[in-house]
Parts: sequence; C-alpha cells; structure tokens
Amino acid sequence: HQLDEQVQIQVNSMESRLQSAMIELSGALDDTTERARVTLTGAVYYIDWSDLQVTDFDATLGIGYISNAGSAHSMGAELEILAKPTDRLTLSLSGNVTEAELDSDVPGANFAVDGSVIESGTRLPNIPRYKFGATARYVYPLSNTLNLVLHGDASFVGTSYSRLEAGVNEALGLGNSKQPAYAIGNLRAGIEAERWSATLFVNNVWDEFAALGDDNFGGFHRNQPRTLGINLKYDF
Repeated sequence: HQLDEQVQIQVNSMESRLQSAMIELSGALDDTTERARVTLTGAVYYIDWSDLQVTDFDATLGIGYISNAGSAHSMGAELEILAKPTDRLTLSLSGNVTEAELDSDVPGANFAVDGSVIESGTRLPNIPRYKFGATARYVYPLSNTLNLVLHGDASFVGTSYSRLEAGVNEALGLGNSKQPAYAIGNLRAGIEAERWSATLFVNNVWDEFAALGDDNFGGFHRNQPRTLGINLKYDF
C-alpha cells in the first residue's frame, strides 16, 4: 500500500474585514483514491475579523440590535476518516475543534450605566468548541436488481452560548444563554432498486432536546423531536 497525499494552501481577503488562511491535507491508503480502503481529509484554518457583526442588547432601552464587536478570530482543525472495510460496508468519522474569541474589549449591555465591557477572550456566540460525527452504511444485494441498505449516523455538538455577553439573558429574566452539549442519532433501513426505493427511518432516535439558538423570547429554537416514517421514491 502507499499513501497518496495532497496539500492545498488557501488565503482569502475580503474588503479588509475578513481574512482567512487554510491548509488542507488529504491522503488515500491504496494505489488510487478510487480503490482506497481508507481516505483521510484534514484541514487547519485561521480566520481574522475586524468590525465583526453580532446581536447585542441595550439594557437601558431594553432593545436588541446589531452592532460591530471590534476584532475577533477563529481558528481550528478538522479531520475526516472514510473507511471501506469491505465492498458492502462504508464507515466514516469526522470532527473539528474550534477556538472563536474576541480580540478586543467591546461595550456591554449596561455600558451606558456602569461602563461595563465584554472582555477580550470572550467566546463568540453559537460556536461550539467541539463537533464530532460518525456514520455507517451497509449494502446487501437481495438480487441482481434489489439491495438492502442499512444506515446509521450520530453527531455530537459541544456547549455554546446564544449571546456574546454571558448573563444578559439571566439578568433580564429571559432564561439561560448557555446552550448545552447534545448528541443526535438517526437510523435508516430500506430496499433500493435502479429506479425506486422504500426506506423506513427514525430521526433523533433517543429524542434529544437540543437548544439551537436564542429565540429572543426567553427560550431557544429547538430541534425536531423523534420522528418515524417511510420515504418512498420513484425516478420517472
């Protein structure tokens, strides 16, 4: 076996407000990517913002608004592993780690009253530090024209915050701005032919109740609850 490697370096700049750099690495453990049993894809990146736009809140007036939060950065790494132990089974694992923080102090919700600021190093809203995912797909031929297809996937998302300034929601009686970590899994089982398929599915298998963003009314947007059904498809 041999490891085929590719390296790509990309640098972007847009109106001097967003600058980014990314290095991508990929490799295949076999003679060619098409025959590879294991494929690795990874990247490291750094993004630098100036005049970052965020949703803010003025406690004196009791209103929310869009403001510029000065400078900030985001940097991290991501990796995906795709494996085919057999011609029928495909497995994948992926994950990323991100640091996204302010690089300068910005006015807080009570700035007009007490001069409070949101300090440099504060985490940016709605960006978890960790995200991971896994999938498995198995195809079993029932005949020359029919396949049994089994699929399962799961994802994990780490803790994040719905607002830049921690404690604002709590102080105003609007609930907690912390969005807890969550994990969601899905299952599929179906029959596939050349022009049609019939698939039974269960989404959100263990009925996870996840917070997906502040709704500005004391709660969070929520994910879809556990859902069971059948998907019928025909290609005309």
